[in-house]
Amino acid sequence: MVVIVAPDHPWAGLPCLSRSQLRQTPMLGGEPGTGTGRLLAEYLGIELAELSIGARLGSTDAVKQWVKAGMGVSLALAGTVDDETRSGKLVAIPLEGNPPPRKALQVVWRDSLSDEHAACRFGTWLAGSAA
Repeated sequence: MVVIVAPDHPWAGLPCLSRSQLRQTPMLGGEPGTGTGRLLAEYLGIELAELSIGARLGSTDAVKQWVKAGMGVSLALAGTVDDETRSGKLVAIPLEGNPPPRKALQVVWRDSLSDEHAACRFGTWLAGSAA
């Protein structure tokens, strides 16, 4: 998980972000129920209800667009912003801590799918990358 900001945001040059910096900043939120808010609240040591959400948007793409436009900051899976960070449209800043917060992902598929099915290949790749 990383904090994403616009390239001209004051945090853009920081090597990492502290808990106190995040506690004081309203975040842009994505889809309810994704667990990102719960993960952030746990990381900050606060109750989920205490988390300051500046706006709740419908998707990760919507959040990224608002952050690019300078409308706020957000927390995202690092892999979801690779293209934008490579192109300089967003800056991804790691969170302080060892280990930093991580989001657990789960993949579910039917046993009847062939080993060549995309879901099976993805699950196999995911299991291998988590090792």
